[in-house]
Amino acid sequence: MNMLIAAAASIAVTMTSAADISVEDLKIQNANLEARIAHLERGDNIDERRSELTKSMVQHILVDADSRTKKSPVTLDVHGFAITRYQYNNGGGVARNNEFKLPYARLELSGKVYDWGYKVSGEYSDQTNGDMELLDAVFMGKLGGLDFKVGQFVSSFYKGWTDSPLDLTTGEYSLVASTYGQGRSQGVEFGYDFGMLNLTGSYNDGFNTANTTVGTDYGISLRADMDLGSGFNLGAAYSHQDMTAVDYNTYTIDFGYNSGNWDAGVAWVARDLVAGGYNDNYGLVGTLGYQCSKDLQGFLQYEYGQSGTGNDTLSMVTVGVNYDLAPGVRWTTSLGYSMNKVEGWNTYRSGWNGSTDDGQYLLTTQLALSF
Repeated sequence: MNMLIAAAASIAVTMTSAADISVEDLKIQNANLEARIAHLERGDNIDERRSELTKSMVQHILVDADSRTKKSPVTLDVHGFAITRYQYNNGGGVARNNEFKLPYARLELSGKVYDWGYKVSGEYSDQTNGDMELLDAVFMGKLGGLDFKVGQFVSSFYKGWTDSPLDLTTGEYSLVASTYGQGRSQGVEFGYDFGMLNLTGSYNDGFNTANTTVGTDYGISLRADMDLGSGFNLGAAYSHQDMTAVDYNTYTIDFGYNSGNWDAGVAWVARDLVAGGYNDNYGLVGTLGYQCSKDLQGFLQYEYGQSGTGNDTLSMVTVGVNYDLAPGVRWTTSLGYSMNKVEGWNTYRSGWNGSTDDGQYLLTTQLALSF
């Protein structure tokens, strides 16, 4: 801009002495001044052109860096999620409980080392006394044409116990899953996908044995999943647990449907642990979800089962909604009601409590953030 002002001043000086210059000289000077002004105006765009050039260079650098990353034998991705919730629990002879909770805050590192994948995750919860606990530490790859896992992970057994509660429609594990599910253990797992049939088998140190020393006890699990087509699937699994105190066997059968707006599943699991065997140690869970709109899903879940001889039969229903506030942000609100006593069940982080009478209810509203 200063250069343009100087040019204008120069033009004014030239015009004041125009009387002493010939017409031809004035034409030549005018042409020279127009060329100079045009040059100076182009000079005003230098910053803009320099900015465009810089952006282009940055883009080329990023493309090159991305190309180098893809070619790198080691990659790293950072993921995780956190759940905060408010719960109100009362009835069934249970003292009133109303409080805010932070049941899950998880950090997960995953990626590849050459042709092998890996995952390491840790989790904080207000139920772990403020400690950050190791959850997963697993390598995954191909071995002899088979899918292979080794380390600490959730083995393939009961479908109601998954890596994350956010994989479930309700946003939390059922009492049946918390009691009869496999949890995490240390071991190896092989699998093979035939297309419509997928088979897996694992050898580990038993259900729910995360972060423990591998001893003489062991567990063997086998699972089969079949895609029946048209949105239907069928699964079954069996596990033998060779424990120090007692050996026991567990099996599960599940059936699911997922198509259009509907998502439904029913699962049965039972074990012959302690007195009563399969007759007094079983659980049935049925879940139905319907996508009401793009961001809103309604769901209904029913739990039924027995956990030990002499305990009251579990009969519990939960109804709720999921709403996607934004990508990676899910708000869930549900109301559960237990028609019988809650006896002998692992309530985990659900908010339910053991009760001396029927009629316990639980109101939950939670916000889940994933990245």
